[in-house]
Order: sequence, then C-alpha cells, then structure tokens
Amino acid sequence: MPPTLLSSFLVLMTVLLVHGPEPVTSKPHCGSKIVKSGYWPYWATDTSNLNFEFQTHVFFAFAQIDPVTYEVVPPPPSDGVSIFPTFTKLARKSNKCVKTLLSIGGGGSMSPFSAMASSAANRKAFIQSSIQLALNNSFDGLDLDWEFPDTQVDMDNLAILLKEWRAEAQKKLLLTAAVYFRNILYFWQPADQQRRYPIASINKNLDWINVMCFDYRGSWESNTGEHTALYDPNLPVVSTDDAVTDWITAGLYPHKLVMGLAFYGKQWTLQSLANTGIGAPTQTDISSKYTPVWSEIVVYLQNDGWTTVLDDATVSMYSYNTQSLQWVGYDNEVTIKKKVEYAIRIKKLKGVFVWSLNHDDSNWSLARAVASCLNTTFSPWMSCSKPP
Repeated sequence: MPPTLLSSFLVLMTVLLVHGPEPVTSKPHCGSKIVKSGYWPYWATDTSNLNFEFQTHVFFAFAQIDPVTYEVVPPPPSDGVSIFPTFTKLARKSNKCVKTLLSIGGGGSMSPFSAMASSAANRKAFIQSSIQLALNNSFDGLDLDWEFPDTQVDMDNLAILLKEWRAEAQKKLLLTAAVYFRNILYFWQPADQQRRYPIASINKNLDWINVMCFDYRGSWESNTGEHTALYDPNLPVVSTDDAVTDWITAGLYPHKLVMGLAFYGKQWTLQSLANTGIGAPTQTDISSKYTPVWSEIVVYLQNDGWTTVLDDATVSMYSYNTQSLQWVGYDNEVTIKKKVEYAIRIKKLKGVFVWSLNHDDSNWSLARAVASCLNTTFSPWMSCSKPP
C-alpha cells in the first residue's frame, strides 16, 4: 500500500477505534441510491410527532381522479383537517433531504382509472393535472396506485399511460407505481382471465414500482397465517420471496423494484390452545378477525397472557394470548431487519417501502429498524444482524 494511502487508512482506523463507527442515523444521506420509503395517508392528520428522519422518500396518500373530468384532485380533508397543502414543508422539518411523492388512487379506486386510461383525451387530462398539482404543492414526484387493472386491455392502456406520463413529466418529477405482489393479476385464475403488467413500459418509464408484499393472509381464511411471510413452506407461491422472484424472472430490472413491508398485523381468535401455531384453526365469526397496527400490537404484548414466537420458516412473528385466545401475526424489529437484508443485500433491489408510517409506535421503532440496516456511511450491515 502506498505511504499516503497507508497513512490515510491508519487515521481512519484510529478514529474508528477511539470513537467507534458513525452511529446509525437517523438521517439518510441526501442523494442516497437506496430507497427507504413509506406512505403517509391523508387521514393521519395528527402531525405533532411527525418524523421522517429515517426515510429517503415519503408518499402522501391519496389524491383522487375526478370521474367526470379525469383530472387529479387533492385528497379530501379528514374531519375538516387537510395537511395536503403543507405536507412537503412538514416533511422537511424533520429531514431536509426527504423527497415527497403524491400518490394517486388507493384501494377501491379502480373505476376512474380504467375509463381514464382508455382514451387519449382522458389520459391527457390526468397527466397534465397530476403534474401541475404536484409541482404547485412542492412534491418531488407522483405515484400511481391503481388497485387493480381489471382486464388485459386495462394493462395495455396502462403501458400507454406510463409512456405518455413520462414524456410529459420528463425529469421534472419522479414517477412510480404501487403494484400487485406478482406480475400477473390474478395468477390462480384461468389464463384467459389473467392480466399481465406491462413490464417493458415499467422498466422504461417509471423510476421504480412498489410491490405490495403483504396481505397474503387475512380475514377471508379460517386458519392463522403470516400475511408478510418472506418464505412460506406450506404455500410457496404466496410469499415475498416468490413475489420478488416472479417480477424479476418476468423481466423487471431489480433496480426498479422496491419491496413492501407492513407496519400492521393480521389477527384471529383461536378455537383452542390445542393448536397455537401458524395454520391453527380459528373461530369463524368475522368479528373475531382484525387488522391491528404495530402501535396496537406493542400495547397488546405489555399485557398478561401473551406468548411470542419467532417463526424462522416464514421470517415472521406471531403471538397468542392464553386467556383470550387472540392470535396475531406480524413483523417486529427483528423480522423487519431480516427482510430489509433480503431486499438489499441478497436481491440487490432498489429499496423498501412501508404501509404505513403512521402505524409505527411513538418511538418509530420499526422505521429505526429499517434505517439501521441501511446506514451506508461505512457498510449497510454494520448495525444490522450479521449476514448468514
């Protein structure tokens, strides 16, 4: 090693030995190539503890499409309160580097999308109004959350929409989309009813897609399950590993894929304590099924009667109460870190996103866990669990 390089190396090592490595921050470096992102819904209007120091990008959800004009309109107020006009300003109080994107659509917003995308005039109205709305309110980008294209014609129109959107936006704005966990909607149906996402158009026209790697299990089932299973030995085609592999095998560039994480769980009520694991039979009453957010789960586990299990097979947590028979599957700091490692270190993806940031606890425990794996000052894994 040349003397100048050797001396520089020794100085660096001395600093590390005396002061230790730079603490896991908090604040992402401006211009970070790894996406640490999450959604903030318009109805979460209490911003007294708002803290985006752990994110590089935040999506404000959701603007809507006017079903008559097909123009994009701001999210409605929630209980008379709207944080939309000042969202970017609020976001940058805790992190001057964070980029904000306006997300359009959301669950249950399918109909206006299909009609909008079907006509050149309607697409133009959508594209021009969305770009103007974002720029007028200091957003750095736009996110398309069409849940979900209903036919292959819709998918073909989506390809055209993305091309025209990018042509109009140029490089003025980031353009992203939230998509189903597999590239075929819905993959278990007969071939003539399946819809394939336009991957070539996505690769060319979007900065990335947010793949919704959650809700694999839920209230429609009569057995317990992990709705964010990284792997699932019982049903491998419904897991995050399968989702990521499916998209990449179909041709999506890994650097265009941002993997979804959930800051909420799925809850059932067990039939008995005879079987308390994953796949255990549950009570069929729909009122016994619930979707608790992380901040609620934290409170649950402070009470008596809870047993907590780390399930290595699915890389997920579950807890059950021996008194009430409640059972909840979820991710905590440990499993979130393992999933972030999978996304970035193993699969070399663009990053991760969260639905949704307002579900975290008051200490931002899960957001901190995500950030702790992605402090790239020295190494992404310095403060995360050691690679296997």
